[in-house]
Amino acid sequence: MKITAPLLLLPLLLAACGTQNAAPAATHANALVAPGQTTATGSTYVEAFEASVQRDLMALGLSGSISAQATAPKSYLNVLKVNESTARAYMKTTYPTTTGCALDWGDNTASTKITTPSVVATDQADHTYTQSGTYTVKLTCGTDIKTSTFAAVVPVTDLNLFDDFTSTAWFTEGAAKAEFATLPTTYSTQGFKFLSSSNYMTRKAGLISGHNAIIISCVGTVQATSGALFDVKTLTGSSVLQNTTVTAYGADNTVIGSTVFSNEHYYAGAPAETRTLNWKNVKRIENTCNGGYGYLLIDDMSATIQLPPV
Repeated sequence: MKITAPLLLLPLLLAACGTQNAAPAATHANALVAPGQTTATGSTYVEAFEASVQRDLMALGLSGSISAQATAPKSYLNVLKVNESTARAYMKTTYPTTTGCALDWGDNTASTKITTPSVVATDQADHTYTQSGTYTVKLTCGTDIKTSTFAAVVPVTDLNLFDDFTSTAWFTEGAAKAEFATLPTTYSTQGFKFLSSSNYMTRKAGLISGHNAIIISCVGTVQATSGALFDVKTLTGSSVLQNTTVTAYGADNTVIGSTVFSNEHYYAGAPAETRTLNWKNVKRIENTCNGGYGYLLIDDMSATIQLPPV
């Protein structure tokens, strides 16, 4: 057959982040973890963060109820990570209502107008991001601007990694009459790159209608295009010509996990199988074939590329 060579394989992931204080006297929220608590989540973390907000406000002379006319205009902003994709902004301002304040979440959604009361309290606002990324949250009161950053990680499922692929050079091979198109030895899409000596796109036999899948020869690899670590929840795939072992490696080259596909696609047109893997902190995925010659078919995966720390 025309299909030849090694492979590599898949995934991606996620990574996340916290909050950064814009006020000069403020404390980084990521440091506010109570003794004995190892993760920045839960009520203890929120309480510690809110206590730091009050300390910041005291240092700025903004604690308690302050008349907007009784002090020089000031503003304050700090951002809490409620969860991986939701931010909570804590704001306080003594600017008069005529000045007006606005909160911009940095993702091109509409800014939130902040009404400045005559007696100022600390305001809160929550926002959930729909795409992973590092965003600048900005509070603007006249010419006074306070900023903080938030790294959102939005878990993804059913990436449909290859369904936007088009070609005018499909050819048919195999007893199952699958269609194939030749790809470059390094093929990138949606933050991942697939490397092997022979890459192909395939469709029809054994796949959900409308789905494309990539075929990478043994030994092939899958990595995040950026070189970042990624997490893999599920992988949907099958073997081609030989049973195929898929192995995930960490940054230190230790094995995180492996799975074997034996559902022959090329001859039998067997449907792709979905494996729940829950692999964390993956640097690369490799596929190896029993007998040395064969391919891994990847229909799709649920994965998240991790963000660098802020």
